[in-house]
Amino acid sequence: MELRGSCHCKAITFTVTSWTPYPFMMCYCTLCRKVQGGGGTGNNLLADWRTMHVSGASHLQVYAARKNDTVAGKEAADEERSGNRRHFCRHCGSHLFIHNKNYPNNTYVYASAIDTELPKPPAMEHIMLDFKPSWVPLALASENDTEFGEYPSVGIYEWHKELGLLLALSDADEARLSTAEPVFEG
Repeated sequence: MELRGSCHCKAITFTVTSWTPYPFMMCYCTLCRKVQGGGGTGNNLLADWRTMHVSGASHLQVYAARKNDTVAGKEAADEERSGNRRHFCRHCGSHLFIHNKNYPNNTYVYASAIDTELPKPPAMEHIMLDFKPSWVPLALASENDTEFGEYPSVGIYEWHKELGLLLALSDADEARLSTAEPVFEG
């Protein structure tokens, strides 16, 4: 499924292809709350980095968060940074997507940055609840929602596959991906 996204001020627009387009997870960790500026993040649609096409790339800023020992609640040294690079608009601050060079074909797109109508998930996973502040309400979307103190045992791809929501990859997609590379222009 082709996803179209943008920042709030429209300086940056992008398209990317995802086979896992259901925004099924809400994260309440400190990092997600701080970078998104809210109580939790409906985040991370897995998409194929090779299909990323960004217009307005000169307006992108990248942030690599300090690594965090969430179990002990202690921050790591300032120089120890996460491999995840969070891309956001330097004008309006909208967080758009994450890329990690250790997973070169994947990007995690913030559902909040997507302009395309996304399919409604049959259930949500609420993760990192051990770090949710008391003022943040836990809004369960359905009786099928699941709650996790930290990370669930099943990832984005597996969740979609188990529920029969994984979109099929066509022969044309396979052929296109064999030579595709991300495009950043403007």
